Amino acid sequence: MLTIIRGLPGSGKSTLAKFLCNKKECHYEADMYHTDKNGIYKFEPLNIVASHKWCREQVEKALKNKLDVIVSNTFTTIHEMEPYIDLWIKYDTKLRVICCVGQFKSIHNVPDEVFKKFKNRWEPYPGEYMLKPIRVKK
Repeated sequence: MLTIIRGLPGSGKSTLAKFLCNKKECHYEADMYHTDKNGIYKFEPLNIVASHKWCREQVEKALKNKLDVIVSNTFTTIHEMEPYIDLWIKYDTKLRVICCVGQFKSIHNVPDEVFKKFKNRWEPYPGEYMLKPIRVKK
């Protein structure tokens, strides 16, 4: 199965992906490309294309090996989801699309003007599950 988790920054995508992921599933997101070996996030705008290419390649490798995959990115437009929809078709698996609508503080400190751009270009995906994650106390 391919699970696509989408949502605005701070909506709970990564948290939900980690919660849903079990030992049989792989989880990828473009932000992982920007995280160093010590777990420190260092976003570099010049690497945005490379990070999404890396993410797609990881998802394809996993699907090719018949693994279940969770991919979580903003995916504000359907066009941004198309490479993953193509992989779903290519590998003839099940597809689940979840839209996170939580409103938490973005862990990546996304500037307000970038957040507004994402919000203004948002396109709903027919059949997606709308989910408002809750913060779980540790």
